[in-house]
Amino acid sequence: MKTQYEGDPGFVETVDFDALARHGDCVSARALIAALSNDDPHIAVLAEEAILVHLTNPSAAEPLIGALSSESPRVYVAASLALARIGTPAVPPLMKALRGRDEHIRCGAALVLGSLGDHRAVRPLLMLLSDRTESIRVRANAVEALGELKAEESVPVLLHTLVDQSVEVRRRSAEALGSIGDTRAFWPLRRALYDRDASVRLAADEALEMLGKKAA
Repeated sequence: MKTQYEGDPGFVETVDFDALARHGDCVSARALIAALSNDDPHIAVLAEEAILVHLTNPSAAEPLIGALSSESPRVYVAASLALARIGTPAVPPLMKALRGRDEHIRCGAALVLGSLGDHRAVRPLLMLLSDRTESIRVRANAVEALGELKAEESVPVLLHTLVDQSVEVRRRSAEALGSIGDTRAFWPLRRALYDRDASVRLAADEALEMLGKKAA
């Protein structure tokens, strides 16, 4: 849809956001991402719709990954969903982003990789999780992604993080183990029922219920 879009101060042009999204190269993707933060809410909505419906060019992956660092919920969510729509071609740059310097991007990249279901992401996610210098937020997101991937090879590491110092890491580890459904987690999850944090105890109880359903 074409609309009057004010970019630089004093400059107004007619922009077809849908066409930009269909083209989807780096320059077009950056223009769309910038428009998400426009002061005119109509412009921001049009850019958001174009990104979510039409932006599927793998060339847009890099600027979208960069947008995961945004503090704007609209920008972050649009970038995450667009990367998920790009799918498999977005996996290599997302795995590379796990090694980047920006914590916000590492957090977002981990969650998007989990949603994509590509098991190539398991090893870099495990490496991220095993890095004791990494932030709790990033490690917790890596745990969640491994659970979404139902990666059985991650169970030994998740059994270790089930007793992590971080409550958030322990809680998500219990959830991930429940999602994966490996019986090796049964007794560790039983012990987690006595965790000092109520949210971990609840997650362990729900995980054990999931294990029981899978065993039935």
